[in-house]
Amino acid sequence: MLTNRQKKIIEFLLNNLGVFVTSSRLSSYCNVSERTIKSDIKAIKDKLDNNNRFRLISAPSKGYKLDYTHRVVNASENVLNLNELDYSKDFNEPKSRIRILLKMLLSCGIYHSKRKMIDSVFVSESTFYSDLKIIKGILSNYKLDLLYNKSKGYYIVGEEINKRKCLIKENLIPNLNLSSNMFETDLETISIIRKKLLNILSDYKFKISDKLFEDLLIYLSLAEERIKMKNTINNEVFVDGNIDVEMEIARDIFNKCFNFPEELIYNEILYLALKLRGKRDYDDISYISNKIVDFVSNSFSKIKKEFGVDFSENLDLKVVISLHFVPLLHRVKYDMQLENILLPEIKRSFPFAFDMANYFRILVFEEFDVWINEDEVAYLTLYFNFGLENVVLESKGKKVLIISKLKRSETIILRQRILQWFKNQITKIDIIPPRELCKTDIKSYDTIFTTEEVTDSMSGAFVPISLFPTDQDYSRMNIAINGFKSVDSIMELFDSELFFYGDVKDKNEVINKLIKLAKLKYNLPNKFDELIYSRENMSSTYFGSKIAMPHTLYPITQNTFIVVGLLANEIFWDDDHKVKLVLLVSTEINNPKAFQVWASLSHLVSDEALSDKLTNATSFNDITLIIKNRLKNFL
Repeated sequence: MLTNRQKKIIEFLLNNLGVFVTSSRLSSYCNVSERTIKSDIKAIKDKLDNNNRFRLISAPSKGYKLDYTHRVVNASENVLNLNELDYSKDFNEPKSRIRILLKMLLSCGIYHSKRKMIDSVFVSESTFYSDLKIIKGILSNYKLDLLYNKSKGYYIVGEEINKRKCLIKENLIPNLNLSSNMFETDLETISIIRKKLLNILSDYKFKISDKLFEDLLIYLSLAEERIKMKNTINNEVFVDGNIDVEMEIARDIFNKCFNFPEELIYNEILYLALKLRGKRDYDDISYISNKIVDFVSNSFSKIKKEFGVDFSENLDLKVVISLHFVPLLHRVKYDMQLENILLPEIKRSFPFAFDMANYFRILVFEEFDVWINEDEVAYLTLYFNFGLENVVLESKGKKVLIISKLKRSETIILRQRILQWFKNQITKIDIIPPRELCKTDIKSYDTIFTTEEVTDSMSGAFVPISLFPTDQDYSRMNIAINGFKSVDSIMELFDSELFFYGDVKDKNEVINKLIKLAKLKYNLPNKFDELIYSRENMSSTYFGSKIAMPHTLYPITQNTFIVVGLLANEIFWDDDHKVKLVLLVSTEINNPKAFQVWASLSHLVSDEALSDKLTNATSFNDITLIIKNRLKNFL
């Protein structure tokens, strides 16, 4: 059986197929002695002796290379079966081929011949050229170019920093790709780095979230691999400001986690220091300049004017956004903005808070001349949603206790789902582990839920719910908290005069038709059209399940209403999504409770079965009947 290191050597040789690699280079790459490499090579050769497709060639002073035993014609022949190791690939899939070619081009700083690249994915020359066009498009997203030299082949030109961004964002990191069928992750090595990194950050009292810690760990593992392959950052880092503390931490990380001479990796240390600056979780208000504090306060005043929601007395929100703002500005400045895999879910679940965060993005641009991407806006959305919850919770409501074994950091989905369902009814939610139940005054709570198994002693007093509450859970919780309420307040927002059915050629046409219907019924401000399109141009208002909900950038009308556009045929709403149903939504100005209509609408969109019914409806009565029947179970 091959060891993880031997598999790692094979992967390196495959990425450099047909090219000799010295034992010294493999030794540096695997961080072991050349004698160990020679032993590993012998073991690999023994495994390949009975393989009639690949062979390992060694040559004095040149090193080792992996090559085909003969010219492979069919993709099915490309199987390197070394016991548990399976190199079979689906070369009929363009995505698989492109990943292989990208990894080959980015793996080391050498030219790759056209024939070698074609042979590696077993396609025709015309298919290869089609794949290259896609690869060039991907590389351009990272400011990288693909050059071609007739005598040498293909070579990627660009900064090493951008090559690493491409490797990470395109999920091309061999040793960290858990879904890869080729190699297992070197968990032992990563575990060692993780422990050392934790100790170093702890020693410096450097606070960082779990997500950002994992991102940092991935980057360090990649940096180690790239440096071993002589792909280092050189004269690409420009620093504006004092980062002495971060430089000290970065230097300590490289010295304790790796074994590279500092003169070789000074720019690596400098770049890591910048990343640390952008990933840090600040909890000391002294880090925040008066300029930022004043900017956040002024932004809250403008949000109050445009959205009718007053955050001026919410000190917690002001502090948390100010603390988040320092590393955010740094990330934007140095092109290190975070990705957010929950972006679609956040947009769909908290649309009003997302619009506030979008408006805040505009204010940031006007003040600091930097543009925050949509992923970062989604993180800000969670803060603004926290503020909105506090606005709602000012009214009298119920106190809820939840008994769960979930860690505090894992309760956000459960807590947010409950608050989304019962925003107007709950003033407090406490979540405790079962072991603390005996120390808790349960009589002080109006309702008690549990995600754990209900025992005989708990039966009746504790309402069971799942960790990820379903519609059935909602029904139980709704009865426990309030009983049922009328749906008339929501249904009054729909009007047969505000309904369009028919064919349109594109998004702009249907939006214009819906705006025209709204203007026939309401006296709308002159800026209404402009604010609809301003919001649309900022980011897509596609909500999922073939439903879009265009709306103004911020509340501007005197009435809250919904204009329904049911399309005879689907149209593209953005580059990736088609829609069949369009709901143009307007919430009234100076009424902070008006935004609660979004909770009902986002709930409708998140129910795929219901969305299918809505998009297959053929009349206004069909639409309203479906919504009314669903709201009876929701409100």
